[in-house]
Amino acid sequence: MSTQITPGHYTLDPARSTVRFQRKTFRGLTTANGVFGSLQGSGTLAPAGTADGGLVIDVASIDSKHTKRDTHLRSKDLLNAGSFPKITFDADRSTPTGSNSADVQGKLTVRGTSRKLSFPANFSPRGANAVVLRAAVEIDPAQFGLKNPLGMMKGPAVIDLDLRFTA
Repeated sequence: MSTQITPGHYTLDPARSTVRFQRKTFRGLTTANGVFGSLQGSGTLAPAGTADGGLVIDVASIDSKHTKRDTHLRSKDLLNAGSFPKITFDADRSTPTGSNSADVQGKLTVRGTSRKLSFPANFSPRGANAVVLRAAVEIDPAQFGLKNPLGMMKGPAVIDLDLRFTA
């Protein structure tokens, strides 16, 4: 017997949610990994199974376990946490594509630049009043004004979402 998710309003459980990132560095030879430690979010699930909502990430909470790199990531050269303290994703619509999958569409805003973004996600009910959404999202940092100093960064950034929402 599968558990159905109850339609209604859900709030992100930041203590049980994670937003991780990875990006190739040093001309693609190594990968920098990290996590954002401060998150907020909410969403609404309609009876038809569609959903909308939002996620807010505190830029200053970035942690790659490397103090000098984190300071640089927060600097004006990259994420510019002083002028743009939040990264936001506003989901206009999440449409089911299978019994535990959906296509999420919305707008990602980084450094004051917004771009449409669509990605597949999987979800797992956790009882009738909680759901975990998982996705791996690739973005091109250059589209958001993030520089590539001396060609050190390679390819897209991958953002791994593991988000728990409760009613």
